[in-house]
Amino acid sequence: MQLIFESSERSDSSNIARQKLEELNFKMITYEGYTVKNNTVSLLLDRAKLITDVKVSLSNLYQAIRKEIHDIFQIKVDFAKKLNVPWYFVVYTEDEYSVVLDMLNNGTEVIRFNSFKELGEWTMEYRDYVMRKPYQEGGLPNIDIKMRENGIPWPGNMDKALCINNKVAAIIEFQNTSRVTVREHENNNFFRMDEGRWRVLDILKQHSQLPLLVIVWSRKENTIGLKLVDHIIYTDIDQYHAGINWGTIMYSSLNNLHTDLSTILKINQ
Repeated sequence: MQLIFESSERSDSSNIARQKLEELNFKMITYEGYTVKNNTVSLLLDRAKLITDVKVSLSNLYQAIRKEIHDIFQIKVDFAKKLNVPWYFVVYTEDEYSVVLDMLNNGTEVIRFNSFKELGEWTMEYRDYVMRKPYQEGGLPNIDIKMRENGIPWPGNMDKALCINNKVAAIIEFQNTSRVTVREHENNNFFRMDEGRWRVLDILKQHSQLPLLVIVWSRKENTIGLKLVDHIIYTDIDQYHAGINWGTIMYSSLNNLHTDLSTILKINQ
């Protein structure tokens, strides 16, 4: 039995800011998807592709998942409980068969599906907002391509959550810039295009009552942008002033990232 933890996050392997944080022993968690409904987070999701020639029990699947994420398993459990939402794990095969496990209940079975279309339709029970803008398909796992073809894409992921003392301390949104420098990068230049994504992130911020920190990085330079979100104004509220209002903006370097990150988030480690 082999579990392959596929992700739609294609820039993660080249993310120098994330790599530096890990070198500095900052612990981080992620969820491969989360849904929102009625302006609140409704479900946390993870997933993996199963490759096997024999029948595998749910118990063995659950234990294999726990073994793979053993160092952050309890943090993910506690965060789901903090939000008071389920944390489900989707195990699927290349022929689109899938089973959903309840990770807060010892991996008990929630539901099974025979196609990614059925899986996508099921997620609609937990979401009233689906991003359907055009996607770049290059390098995506087959599950993402198929679900997008079916008109109900896999829910967007949470980039990272920064953990201090084994508790989530901040929601992190990584932004890669290549056409302009880190200092020149301004999210509000693209806000109307990305408004849906920011709305979902804002819901996660409000529900968790945690800071939302945008970390801007580039492979071309050593500068790292740290931008703390204060509040967001949407076009349906005030189209003339719509955009992200920043609380604090700092520009750090890879060498000073530990100190500056701790300063902007007001944490001690």
